[in-house]
Amino acid sequence: MVATTSETTLKTAGDIRRGEESLMTTVENVSQYFFNTLLENFPEGVIFVDHSCTIRMWNAGARNLTGIGSAVVGRRLDPSLLKLKDIERFPISDSANPFENWLTQGVVGTQKFFISGRSGRDAQVEVSFYPVRAKGSRMIGGIILVRDTSIQVELQRQLNDLYTIATVDPLTQVANRAEFERILGEYIQAHRAVGLHCSIVVCDIDFFKKINDKFGHHVGDQALVRFASMLKQVTRPHDFIARFGGEEFVILCANCSETTAAQRAEEIRRVIETTPQNILEGKPMTASFGVAELNAEDDATSLFVRADHALLNAKASGRNCVIQATSSVRSDVKEQKSPDEKTPKAKDVELLRALSYSPLVSKQFATSTILPLFIERMKNTALELKANVLAATEGSLSMLIKSDDEASNNRQCVMHVDIDIAEIDKTSSIYRSNSDLNLLVRIALRPKKRLFVMGDQKSAAEATLKRLCQFLYLNNSDEVALDSRYENDSAT
Repeated sequence: MVATTSETTLKTAGDIRRGEESLMTTVENVSQYFFNTLLENFPEGVIFVDHSCTIRMWNAGARNLTGIGSAVVGRRLDPSLLKLKDIERFPISDSANPFENWLTQGVVGTQKFFISGRSGRDAQVEVSFYPVRAKGSRMIGGIILVRDTSIQVELQRQLNDLYTIATVDPLTQVANRAEFERILGEYIQAHRAVGLHCSIVVCDIDFFKKINDKFGHHVGDQALVRFASMLKQVTRPHDFIARFGGEEFVILCANCSETTAAQRAEEIRRVIETTPQNILEGKPMTASFGVAELNAEDDATSLFVRADHALLNAKASGRNCVIQATSSVRSDVKEQKSPDEKTPKAKDVELLRALSYSPLVSKQFATSTILPLFIERMKNTALELKANVLAATEGSLSMLIKSDDEASNNRQCVMHVDIDIAEIDKTSSIYRSNSDLNLLVRIALRPKKRLFVMGDQKSAAEATLKRLCQFLYLNNSDEVALDSRYENDSAT
């Protein structure tokens, strides 16, 4: 029987349809192979959970990190399964399940924990949660990424230790000579950029050789430690102290004229000569001081040399006194302020910061990075982003950065960025929650000019903040609530 033309056409169409369906099945299978291979070779732990927090996938990264095999699939993901602990190493109960909380909230989240690693030892991890929704925004589960940060934390600790070895005097725990010589040039440049006075004080313990000869070098070392401690107690927090060598120390006095620096040196001298030292049979030490202010002709070398010559004059004048480089005579300094000197204040927005109105974006982070290293990162960030630095001090940086943002149709705008850093108070709740933390970093951004609508401005500010955090090695998990000092600044 001969098939009709219509029957042949239908048969051909059916074959094509079946061929297409077979091809689609093959493509889907191939895609699944790629997907499975990616998950099994992904270095981080990847866990899929459904809406009831039941484990549906547990990749090789999770097995390697935890030592728990694939048999865990089908079990509920509770903290007890991972022996989960908070950042203070306190166990987390199943009733306070963070994975379940993330599922309930349906939001992206990142948090640091400790888990029991493959070797049985605690491993610090960063856990990120990403909600998975079906059509209609219905929550069907979540993806959990577990990243081992133990090596990163250890490398950061070693880096901090190496930086300390390179920059800190091991005996007195103030900056060493190499760090002083590096800082001095930057210190001069920063003060000239904003038109502030700055001065240097060079001081020397009187008759230090006699202390060594009478009591021994061990007591001499203790005397150096106590002298440095008294300098730190009497000077301002943002003054820079270094041991230049032997029994000679230097103090960089920010925003300080020679007259005021001499007053402060006199205060230090009085404290030293009136503080009995039990290691010296109850007798106090004395010290001599030379003071010099930066002038228009000075570079780093000449400024230090003038202060050092003033110190030599102080020793020649009988020791235990303060000599100013401009007068070269003993100072009978009165408590008065130079009329053209500005007193630094926390809200001195004119010279040290530029928070003239509420920022569009303002965030605060807590980091384990030590202060000198973070300052280096800020400098490198300014260089990499080709920023126009408006003002810089040891604790703050104000600069202008060009920002390209897709939300503003790739129009370029200039963002005014203010970065403030402060060492974390050891009595604060932040430090108690993680004793590895060293600094609070607050970043605020606002546009230099109002060139486009507020939505575009905020989008550009957020894009710029993201770039800054990448350069400064700040993660979302480092973010903390703005403290009370900045609550008013960030109010909209």
